[in-house]
Amino acid sequence: MTGQTISHYEILEKLGEGGMGVVYKAIDKKLDRIVALKFLAAHLVSNDESRRRFIREAKAAAALQHPNICTVYEIDEFNGQTFIAMAYLDGQELSGEIESGPIKVERLLDLAEQVARGLQEAHGKGVVHRDIKPANIMVTTQGQAVLMDFGLAQLAQGGSKLTKEGTSVGTSAYMSPEQTTGEKLDLRTDVWALGVVLYEMATGQLPFQGHYEQAILYSILNEAPQPITGVRTGLPVDLERIVNKCLAKRADERYQTIIDLLADLRALKRAAESGAGRRPSSGSKDTRASVAVLPFENRGRGDEDEYFSDGISEDITSALGKVERLQVAPRSMAFQFKGKRPTPKEVGAVLNVGHVLEGSVRRSGNRVRINVELIAIEEGYQVWSERYDRVMEDVFEIQDEISQAIVEKLKVRLVGREKELLAKRYTENLDAYNLCLRGRYYWYKRTDEAFQKAMGFYQQALAEDPGYALAQAGLADCYTVLGYYGVLPAKEAMPKARAAALKAIQIDAELAAAHTSIGGVEGLHWNWGAAERAFQRAIELDSSYPLAHLWYAVNALMPVGRLEEAFAEWSRAAKLDPVTPFVNAGPGWILFLQRQYDRAIEELQKTLELDPNFFWTNFFLAMAYLQKGAYNKAIALLQRENESNWRDGHLGYAYAVSGEPDKARELIEELLAGSQREHQVPYHLAMIYFGLGETDKAFECLATACELHSFQLFWIKVHPMLDSVRSDPRFQAILRRMNLAD
Repeated sequence: MTGQTISHYEILEKLGEGGMGVVYKAIDKKLDRIVALKFLAAHLVSNDESRRRFIREAKAAAALQHPNICTVYEIDEFNGQTFIAMAYLDGQELSGEIESGPIKVERLLDLAEQVARGLQEAHGKGVVHRDIKPANIMVTTQGQAVLMDFGLAQLAQGGSKLTKEGTSVGTSAYMSPEQTTGEKLDLRTDVWALGVVLYEMATGQLPFQGHYEQAILYSILNEAPQPITGVRTGLPVDLERIVNKCLAKRADERYQTIIDLLADLRALKRAAESGAGRRPSSGSKDTRASVAVLPFENRGRGDEDEYFSDGISEDITSALGKVERLQVAPRSMAFQFKGKRPTPKEVGAVLNVGHVLEGSVRRSGNRVRINVELIAIEEGYQVWSERYDRVMEDVFEIQDEISQAIVEKLKVRLVGREKELLAKRYTENLDAYNLCLRGRYYWYKRTDEAFQKAMGFYQQALAEDPGYALAQAGLADCYTVLGYYGVLPAKEAMPKARAAALKAIQIDAELAAAHTSIGGVEGLHWNWGAAERAFQRAIELDSSYPLAHLWYAVNALMPVGRLEEAFAEWSRAAKLDPVTPFVNAGPGWILFLQRQYDRAIEELQKTLELDPNFFWTNFFLAMAYLQKGAYNKAIALLQRENESNWRDGHLGYAYAVSGEPDKARELIEELLAGSQREHQVPYHLAMIYFGLGETDKAFECLATACELHSFQLFWIKVHPMLDSVRSDPRFQAILRRMNLAD
């Protein structure tokens, strides 16, 4: 075909040929640009299935606009020949690069991250590629990895079986176990295939091999691949962990989203760039210096001094977390051992660290005694211990000395600004410090009353030191949560939260808590894009901060309908904070919003084991039962709760749809009689009226709730209880006011 003109394209040369088609380099005479033209192979022109697949490739790829996905310009026909016009990429297939041998770790991670970003875009649009392999990844001369060939792509919710006449469709060596057996597929089949590609880039060979197709498929289903560190020496152990998780044979044991995988790839890439991830491995154990700071034992005046002992251990954890070459268990994970007496080996097994710092604190008047002990878990011996018997004014120096001693004893080399950051103080005012510790102590109790106490202590701390960034961020978070729980009206809470958050940022632009605070405020103002940027900055500054991941899910991703990403972020928060019921209830709530009611119920019932009486877990569980039609179970759960800020509208809805309209109307009368805070009433009334089928009244109340900026509207776009009214123009108008319209 070289030299021919097809439509407005002049064919220059043949670039390659595969099972489905032939690709040519051409000039687009209309726009004067080089393009690639892919023609359906001649022997498949009359094959209806092949033609449909070819067209599907064009449509799937054309719907995706991303630097790591090949751009499709058009699909056309000329003289009976179907072809796709797409961007011309100067480079070679990844398979060609692998043929030269294993790829260097730094380049491997760079390419893998780019491919994952492309898949993130596809998955975000509901498209599963289903044929990820090196031959479908083009690497340009500038080092850009680009996903090609969406011929097998399909919408994730389609759940199609990939079999044809008993034969699996795809490329055998890269098929997931569920793909080989023709089961329904979802986004996790691409995670598996990318895991195979990672293995191949790292080792130069495939993880599952055989002399014929059935032998390969048997290996995929039944055999474990040789660890990559056993094939090639010098690979990071974290890369092996990532590959192994991708290649879990059960889909529910893999990364559940490409975002999870992308986060781990980026973390490993940062570690490799800094040198922390380059250590050769002969096994699967991470040998980097690592430590958990357990909550210090309070030997003072009972609960009155509890905040102080907790605060000391938390501040040491925070300081050590600034040292990149030191792996530090997050505060939220270490505090699961509060009030317990675990052995160091038990701590190491749970937190995956090599050392434990234990301590005790006793305050008496103006004096403080702090005992600390650093223990090497594997060897079981004491690495270092010290007793500090000082005046209270020395508490900052004590924390500095402990942090410095741990770094020295673990032989961690400080680089760049780490020495400065290790000794960083947010205030020099001891009274302000004590008050802020009290605020944080009550914040972690997470009740309405505790939040108000926390707010009072933060305000007192700021009266002592207005430039105390941590106290400003804490105050902002208190206003945000009290508004979100409905304790304060939104129009009162939001400006106060914003003012405190902005002051925190102005004081310390590198404080993750401050960026998390501003993200929460932007979300409450329905500025979803600004909220997302703030949370991403917070996570960049401190990826171990659970609240950043949690609020990213709640205040930026869930409201706009990005539920897969929200599930990933909330799951990260749950890993970092495994003992807080609200954090652990979140994944079950997102499953509910995804209409996966059975899975939601299963997850939430597990969370109840942490605290059977926790409101949010029971509330989320009631919502799932309600959508399943298990009205008696839902109503029983809602009736037992006294947290009316969120309960009453949904309880009234449950009464209405379960055939008890009189009880629903009784609840309406109670609400109108002022049994609740006035700013919450319109939302609750709207939900009950929707349940009763009185749509006009419901929309009047919903519009009022929107005017009041009610926090209960957060999940309106994705809430299953509102599915029946989504097409109503009044509903769409509310979404537009909330910046949630598609």
